[in-house]
Amino acid sequence: MAIVDSGERKAKALSIGDFFFKLPSQGRLAAYLFAMCFGAGVILRLIAGSGALDALIFGGTEGILLLAGPALVAAVLAPPLFASKRTLKHFLFIAVMASAASILVFAAGTLSVRSLGMELLNFVLVGDAIVFLVWFAACFFGLGLGISRSFAVALVHPFLNVAVLFIWARFGFFASALDVGSPFLAFVKILLAAGVFLSALWAISYVINAPAKKNFGISTVEAVVLFFSHMVRGGKGLEEVLAEFGEDVETTVGAVTFRRKNGSIKSVFVVPYVHFGPFGNLGGSEFPALIARDVEARLGAPALIFHGTVNHDFNPVYSSSESLLANAVVGMARRERKAEGRAAFVSDSSGRVAGISFGKDGFLTLSLAPEGTEDINLAIGYALRYKAEAAGFGHALLVDRHNSCTDGSLLEIGSPPYYEFEDAIASMTPPAAASQKPFKLGIASASLPFTREQGVGAMGLRVAVFEIGSKRSCYALVDANNALPELRGRVVSLIRRHGFDAGDLMTTDTHSVNTLSGVTNPLGLHTEQAKLLSAVDAAIHRAVEDAEPCTASFAEQRIRLRVFGANRQSELITAINSTVSVAKIVAPFVFIAALALAFLLLTVI
Repeated sequence: MAIVDSGERKAKALSIGDFFFKLPSQGRLAAYLFAMCFGAGVILRLIAGSGALDALIFGGTEGILLLAGPALVAAVLAPPLFASKRTLKHFLFIAVMASAASILVFAAGTLSVRSLGMELLNFVLVGDAIVFLVWFAACFFGLGLGISRSFAVALVHPFLNVAVLFIWARFGFFASALDVGSPFLAFVKILLAAGVFLSALWAISYVINAPAKKNFGISTVEAVVLFFSHMVRGGKGLEEVLAEFGEDVETTVGAVTFRRKNGSIKSVFVVPYVHFGPFGNLGGSEFPALIARDVEARLGAPALIFHGTVNHDFNPVYSSSESLLANAVVGMARRERKAEGRAAFVSDSSGRVAGISFGKDGFLTLSLAPEGTEDINLAIGYALRYKAEAAGFGHALLVDRHNSCTDGSLLEIGSPPYYEFEDAIASMTPPAAASQKPFKLGIASASLPFTREQGVGAMGLRVAVFEIGSKRSCYALVDANNALPELRGRVVSLIRRHGFDAGDLMTTDTHSVNTLSGVTNPLGLHTEQAKLLSAVDAAIHRAVEDAEPCTASFAEQRIRLRVFGANRQSELITAINSTVSVAKIVAPFVFIAALALAFLLLTVI
């Protein structure tokens, strides 16, 4: 295959992400609710024929007391009554949306009463049934509360609406057109209308779910629910769906253990041949931070987690699989004692393949920067690795620097970039033992003052400095998903200003930063670059001071785990996006039919 453009892949993955946005603060949502309901009360009075002053005073009061009041109380009661861990902000937003929907129905009813002489009561009851539907759909699909809890939460707001209207009709200071008569009968009618809407919702779910259930063996409606649940509240239920989608494989994890002269471990370079995705906290997305934390706690030495030559096909299904990798790394670090104390820098003329030869073992890094650097799949990685071993390296660990995010291309067999890598590796051979020299290694770690939304994962920053004879090299590794080329250029310039002969910025390709930003959230896009460069600068200083003579030992181990499998992520994304796309078409027609049926039902009762 030739080069495959990644733009379409990203666009497809982004389509469902369009539904996500950051909610305003609780205070703003409450202000929006009161302002909307006050304005609605005024407008409803004006439509009914009241004067401007009367509408402003009495209509505004009705809006605040009869519309905003029940909505606010329902939002406040939802978390404690139903043991939800969601913040008040989520329920306030649902209350605002439900109130907006009911206001539209009330407005239509008021116009119908004025122009057609229709009864307003049925519009009030249908409006409350729609309030129920909005709450149920938001809690079930958006918050993943399950059917029973979503049903219970959805009852509160319409119940309060009926109760407040009944009390106001009996004890209010002035008459309101929003009267429900018998509260018991009104609530029964609301439940009947809500039943019509729930039946419509079930019909929509059945229609859009059946093809995917037949073709993929999973419920895409369930996948959508769990996807929204993950994005909103970090739930991991989607991992079980991914497990049905995935397959068991064997892959490897490589480790270079550096020891001081006294034999204690200085640092461990870890190269897991799994992909750190798919997104958020699912699967392997947080593996760089989790593996580093686990290994460092058990070995008492800093761990640098690099991005191996793998793509999304090797996304682990379960986040708990991290322990398999960490156990393997710790075991190799404690077990391996055959160490090499001499090294030499190796690189092709372009610098696209560069690294260090420790005796005959090679730690080789790859990048097309400043051109786009995308994932390198495992098969291509093995082909390049075998090329390195054919060139004379006894053991070669290949690392994807993943440091230049553009609208570039995926690396495939037969593409020009592949042959550039192949030719570069073929031109390199391990320097003769006589030309290799003792080396020093310095390590510095730093937690960065950035959030995941700003493009930085929990592992933060690691800087490794190598001194071999009179030459020096520096690696700045950030827990991020790729980097803007201009930021990478600024980091390289910073490294050069420190007097290093070579060096580069690297990222782990963590997909934990791919939350609300879709599939593209590279380092530097939402990151304050000056602050990041300052942190890198300080870490380089500390790493230089930390440099001391070391030895290196290579090891690699096979592990068995469950991963997405070939093209599975794109299939899942396609299934979810298809579900959403079909729902956009089917839902309006079904909802209109349900609305007409609900009105007809309430009319004949």
